[in-house]
Amino acid sequence: MKERIAINKRKLKKSALLIRTILKKPFYLIGYAFFIPLSYLMPKNKRCVVLTSRFGDFEGNLRYFFLYLNNLKETGYEFVFLTEKKEVFRKLKEKGYSTWYYPRMITVFRMLRTPYLIVDGNDWARNLKYFILYNTKKVQLWHGTGFKTVGLLKPTLLALSSFRQKLRKEYIYYHLLTLSSEFQVKARGKAFRYGKMLINGLPRNDVFFQQAAPGSELGCDRSTIEKCIHLRNKGLKITAYTPTWRLYDHSFNQLDLERLNGFARKNNIVFVIKLHYKHDCALDAGGFTNIIEYNRYADLYPLLAQTDLLITDYSSIYLDFLILDRPVLFYPYDGEAYIGNERELLLDYSEITPGPKCYNQGELESEIYRHLVEGRDDYRQERDELAKKFFQYKDGRSSERLWQAIQKNIL
Repeated sequence: MKERIAINKRKLKKSALLIRTILKKPFYLIGYAFFIPLSYLMPKNKRCVVLTSRFGDFEGNLRYFFLYLNNLKETGYEFVFLTEKKEVFRKLKEKGYSTWYYPRMITVFRMLRTPYLIVDGNDWARNLKYFILYNTKKVQLWHGTGFKTVGLLKPTLLALSSFRQKLRKEYIYYHLLTLSSEFQVKARGKAFRYGKMLINGLPRNDVFFQQAAPGSELGCDRSTIEKCIHLRNKGLKITAYTPTWRLYDHSFNQLDLERLNGFARKNNIVFVIKLHYKHDCALDAGGFTNIIEYNRYADLYPLLAQTDLLITDYSSIYLDFLILDRPVLFYPYDGEAYIGNERELLLDYSEITPGPKCYNQGELESEIYRHLVEGRDDYRQERDELAKKFFQYKDGRSSERLWQAIQKNIL
């Protein structure tokens, strides 16, 4: 039965891919015939640097690097955040930051004149943006470290003909690519087409080492962070649960919240649940004393600095959390269904997850008690070794090094 479900899911993926490819053909025609030639003909505004995230959200590496750039003095450049989300556009505009809303015609005109582009994934290219911004020098930060197959290493992409691969967003050429260590270059370097490589930390991890900079309240769930700081100062332990998104699962039934809340109250623990913003899943956490839902569209990293224990499954967020040297629990309750069906993994899951693996709520609560109440931690050495493998730099200067590299190689 499980094999049949897996086969049907793969067929569904292939059908969806074919439909998307057919629908994209008119875009390809407009892009190649009109916007790419126009991108070469339009004179460039050499003092403009545009940043745009995967899905237009103000979060992750792009958020932190954008704020860093805007806090620099007298660079001679204008740093602009490009987004398709009206709420992001409005909030940045209200705070006085340069921001463009796509697909306004004036924005298209400005994009055609853009010489430099900084991104954190490949999905930025959707909706003709790739063609409009074709004649730009591109910097790829990526949105994290990790062990899932990405870019040109995705099995679905490898199964395509070479011609069809070249039509995919994963085939975009980047003039500068940043990865976090030599190990990541060996594991993931072939997932991208690039000119120069910068080994660097992640700008979002600078928050672990620095005081809050101007603008840092933007894009955060500030009220939840302040509440957690208050509770932590009163002696409660903060546990963050960050499950990754599931394409086919639209329910939150992996935990009995009423039972979890009772466990948390008894042991002076506060659970903060942060769902992935792409996960089409409802969570009813209202009415619980020791469970808080973090805004799924907000940046989580300021909260991680206040987190005593992290629970996740296949999300690479735990790798960043290793920098803080605090316990991590893994809750891959649906590992058999997820790995190989939802996503392929680039590395062996058991080898790069330095913490207990829990497969039901009882096991999870037992390990939480062991770590937070009894204070036992048997994985510190494993965490340290893995952190060294994934991060060459752990010093809070990632944005600074990145800007220096962009000045040297791109501008």
